[in-house]
Amino acid sequence: MELRGIEPLTFSMREDLTNLGPHEIALRPCVGGITLAPVTGTTHPLPDPITHPAELAQASSQRYGLPRADIEHQITERTLVTSTLDKRSNRLNTGTTP
Repeated sequence: MELRGIEPLTFSMREDLTNLGPHEIALRPCVGGITLAPVTGTTHPLPDPITHPAELAQASSQRYGLPRADIEHQITERTLVTSTLDKRSNRLNTGTTP
């Protein structure tokens, strides 16, 4: 992102926001817990969308996917019921109700 202005953007004028061009943004940066004066910037255009279902599934898998064995291990770890000793009654708690 390239910050464009030396002069800060004035939000008092409606045209400041409605006249932004393609890929232009207006923001009030927060630096060190202090909100600074509004500035404008330019972003990169979005890539062309993927609309074919098989290509979309492959792109999602490459970006977010994990091996199946890893997922199954995580599920097992989260749902595993282990026996614990209930210190109040000295009974073994297996996570099931009689």
